[in-house]
Amino acid sequence: MELDGIKIESADIKLKTINQVSPLKIAAQVATIKGMEVMLKNNRTILETQTDLLAKNATTRRIYNDQQALVLQGEANLASAKAHLAELEHQFEADVADAEAQTRLAKASLERAKADLAIESLAKQVALADVRANRATVYAPIDGRILNIMAHAGELVGPSPILTMGNTEKMRAVAEVYETDTGRIEIGQTAQVTSRTLTTPVTGHVVEIGQMIFKNDVLNVDPAAKSDARVVEVRIELDDAERTQYLTNHTVDVIIHVDEAVGAKVSRVSTMR
Repeated sequence: MELDGIKIESADIKLKTINQVSPLKIAAQVATIKGMEVMLKNNRTILETQTDLLAKNATTRRIYNDQQALVLQGEANLASAKAHLAELEHQFEADVADAEAQTRLAKASLERAKADLAIESLAKQVALADVRANRATVYAPIDGRILNIMAHAGELVGPSPILTMGNTEKMRAVAEVYETDTGRIEIGQTAQVTSRTLTTPVTGHVVEIGQMIFKNDVLNVDPAAKSDARVVEVRIELDDAERTQYLTNHTVDVIIHVDEAVGAKVSRVSTMR
């Protein structure tokens, strides 16, 4: 009975700590969100100015794109911060409920010791254990393959991802095609993909042609190749899922079949999105 009294006191202390600390964390996150909203509003204003200047040819496309990227990043960060705030609020409610449940369990255990109601108390403990097990289990929203694990058992997690997974039944190659060649590429055209990890080439077809122009991300091993080329991303859905499901983030060579083959020397392979 003395042990049950200690358990009740410990649960009460835990509940008091939660009620004192969690609201402070929530308030700090709210302040962070307000700061991000102010910064995003300022970046949007600058983007509007850059849009007007671009229409008048008074600024460069690069400056406009950089500002647009800042706005998009700010929107993504704000969404992540709001999601973290919702997580903190939900966790606060869950922690309070858990602490209250522990208090009730300790009191029930004390009553059991007094009344010798072992079976009923054990049933309550099992129910509480099931609740804790469900809360501690992570369920994937889709079927797929685990590609990378970023958090392990016992580590503290927050708004950052704990793992990367994807549907590898359908894979796409993201080819970097020179800007000057994009006029010869159309949706549905066939393509051929080769890689050092493939014994024979894999076929596919063009499903998306990018709208923005970038500098090539990956340098060619050929010293005579262009190292600062302007390229457009072309996505190619690959056939033969059994062979291509292991090519995630691999570098491959791509040839898109038109009147004259268009070569895309550098490409990466990703899961369908």
